[in-house]
Amino acid sequence: MTVHSALSDLRAGWAGFRSRTWLWTYTVAGMIVVAAWLAGFQMLGPLLAAELYSGAGSWGLVQGAFALGLLAGALVCLWWKPYRLLVVAVSTASLLFLPLTAMGLGLPLPVVLVAALLAGIGLDVAIVAWTTAFQLHIPEHELGRAGSFNSVGERLAIPLGYLLAALAAGTWSDRDVLLVCAGVIVATTVVNLCVRDVYRVNRAARQPG
Repeated sequence: MTVHSALSDLRAGWAGFRSRTWLWTYTVAGMIVVAAWLAGFQMLGPLLAAELYSGAGSWGLVQGAFALGLLAGALVCLWWKPYRLLVVAVSTASLLFLPLTAMGLGLPLPVVLVAALLAGIGLDVAIVAWTTAFQLHIPEHELGRAGSFNSVGERLAIPLGYLLAALAAGTWSDRDVLLVCAGVIVATTVVNLCVRDVYRVNRAARQPG
């Protein structure tokens, strides 16, 4: 592939990506949600488990509950076929705020486990709903390019989340950072649900190319 061809593909992919409001707004919102989740749960979660509960053992239980939720979410997706796919994807992903809130408030471990379980269910349902919406509403010849731009947003969330958590930890306590991350997830979800295009991405036939 020549440089000219690669640049042409990049321009075409970007044009298709930015022309779909639901796609780029979901990507931006997803980047923020994932950054908040990684900063709160993956980075600070083990520290709070050591501070509030029994350390590695309790954190293992939390991770196990989350993994069990992912499995349960897959089972949910076998029988639930929502019509408004993107609304479901946005809404169910917001359940990630639950374990952050539970740990940030210092609630008992059983409450945290239930919160982690629900977060896992929500995340798996969101992934399936989003993947289905993406496959149905992006023309087949644009799938690779649109998926690449969406993936860039997901990758950017990783360093962004860890960087912001490190900066915030110098100002706030770990529990406060978790609560802020939970608030960011909820606020981002509400803003994304205000996008009108989100409601037209439903379980319809594949869009023509």
